[in-house]
Amino acid sequence: MTVLFDRFFDDAAIFPPGNAAMDDAVRAHVAAMDSPIARHVGPFVCSASRLSGLGDALAASGIDGLDLALVTPVGTASAAIGAAHDDPRLRLRAVEVSGAEPGEDLPAVPNGTLLLVERPITARFDLPPGAALKLRTGGETADAFPDDRRLATALSDAIGQDLRFKLTAGLHHAVRHTDPDTGFEHHGFLNVVLAVQMAMSGDEDVADILAERDASVIAAAVADLNEHECGRIRSSFLSFGTCSVSDPIGDLRSLGLLEVAA
Repeated sequence: MTVLFDRFFDDAAIFPPGNAAMDDAVRAHVAAMDSPIARHVGPFVCSASRLSGLGDALAASGIDGLDLALVTPVGTASAAIGAAHDDPRLRLRAVEVSGAEPGEDLPAVPNGTLLLVERPITARFDLPPGAALKLRTGGETADAFPDDRRLATALSDAIGQDLRFKLTAGLHHAVRHTDPDTGFEHHGFLNVVLAVQMAMSGDEDVADILAERDASVIAAAVADLNEHECGRIRSSFLSFGTCSVSDPIGDLRSLGLLEVAA
């Protein structure tokens, strides 16, 4: 299970619905990276428009190194990448580009940096070689959450095209649930893990596992995955953005799927 969740949770604390203040988010991220959960935490996610604020927060806290996933519109991506690359405190691990049309030129990224291209979940994914896919699985309105069939189709299509992908928004907990405050239907990140495994195996019931709400059923199915299966899943499902890295890890602990020292 440890292999399955290594660097799985990208820290998007400053994005909705968490909307953490930059200073607080940076301090919490650095603390997480100096804790027993460090191996499960991905880069700090920051939009290009807030890079200067990130720099101020690093200076205020005396932090001299941070792994960064940069979120940027395609039109200003090159300038944003340059600004991040020029800051010696930032280790640019990923660039997540939005607003790019199929066939449009994409920005060059430094060697060792992952380029992710956001696409609508309903579109056929047309990506250049080497680029990974970014899909939204939620948002601030009900229609931002794809239903089971749409998400199942998108996952199957991505796997069929041998695309690596990241998901973002809405995956707040391990198992499918209805938010009691908003009434929105949230996909569970473990449901998605199992859906990816089923799609890789050619199973046609991918949507059914996305709809499963019984945590014991989901936890047992995940616990049955072997090391090879976990590795295959993560070779495609790279990570997902979460506004609280502690919440998904807490869910895994409560389900008996991850042991993390206090």
